Amino acid sequence: MERVVVHGTLVDVFGVGVLLLGPRGVGKSETSLELIRRGHRLVSDDAVIVEHDERYEYPVGRPPKNLAGKIEIRLALAELYCPECGRVYSFSALRMKKGCECGGEVKLRPIQDKVDVDVAELYGVRALRSRKGIGVVIKMIPGPHHPHHDPSMKPEDTVSSTPEEERKVIKWVKERGGKVFHLDVVPGRDVATIIETIALQESLRRRR
Repeated sequence: MERVVVHGTLVDVFGVGVLLLGPRGVGKSETSLELIRRGHRLVSDDAVIVEHDERYEYPVGRPPKNLAGKIEIRLALAELYCPECGRVYSFSALRMKKGCECGGEVKLRPIQDKVDVDVAELYGVRALRSRKGIGVVIKMIPGPHHPHHDPSMKPEDTVSSTPEEERKVIKWVKERGGKVFHLDVVPGRDVATIIETIALQESLRRRR
């Protein structure tokens, strides 16, 4: 059995294990919280231990002990600032590449405001699962007008902070007949409903 830890969020949606991958700040935790509010179940947020075992239909994901049942919601994204002129920008991958309008190099300054959510306390123990086979991977890509949008990013690029692990998990899922989708995240888009639709279609496909 092979095992990796990938930066992502795993949710049981209509009986389908959906692994959300994406850069920090794209909205994985917020999306999982909305899915839980709609009656779906959290397996793990922020980090997922994925085990590849030939005995199981799909690679199986579970939470690290210290993260089980927890979701961390950041209330604000990181910001960028220029040490030379003091100008402050909202976070943007493009701005980091271009630098400040004054010609100086911009630095990343994280905003620390966050809320730690105990899922069982707020939604009950039925909102949690201890493990789940991963049948769908959704790569959440910051689209146009998203503060993390990077126009140079290609669909085949890795999106998480664990690129080698991400490639392995996607390979395992594809080998077992699972699905991988690329989802552009833009302001105002109902990402949770899109994920529900993908999971429901996959659930119906399995029953045929």
